[in-house]
Amino acid sequence: MQKIKILYFHSAGFIAGAEKSLLMIADNINNSRFEIIFVCPSGKFTDELKKRNIKVYNLEFPRLRSFKGVISILRDLHRIVENNNVSLIHGNDLRTNIYATLTGWRAGYIMNLLIPSVGLLFFLMLFFAMVR
Repeated sequence: MQKIKILYFHSAGFIAGAEKSLLMIADNINNSRFEIIFVCPSGKFTDELKKRNIKVYNLEFPRLRSFKGVISILRDLHRIVENNNVSLIHGNDLRTNIYATLTGWRAGYIMNLLIPSVGLLFFLMLFFAMVR
C-alpha cells in the first residue's frame, strides 16, 4: 500500500507550543500509512525533525507584502508538492495557511480554508486574479 504523504508548512524554526504539538504528531503518526514532510525555516525545530528522519525543506515564508518573494516561494512549494507526490497540504499558522491554500490551488487540490477576516478574503481574491 502506498503511503499518504502529508506536507506541513510551518513558519518558525524555534521550539514552542505549536512546534511541540507538531513533534508529537510526528512521533505518533502511523508511519506505515503516512509519510510527513515539512517546509519550515532552519533552526532547533528542523533539527528535531531531522533526528526523527523526517524530510525537511528549509525555506522562509516571506511576508505577504513581498510580491516577488511570494511568487518565488510559491514556485518552490509547487515543485516540492509535485516532486513528492503530496496528498495533503497543511498550513500550521495564518501565513502558512495562505501559502498552503495558494500552493494547493495551483496544484488543483480541493481545499478547506477558514478565513478570519473579510480583508484577508479580499487579498486572496486579488492575488488569485493576478496569478492565474
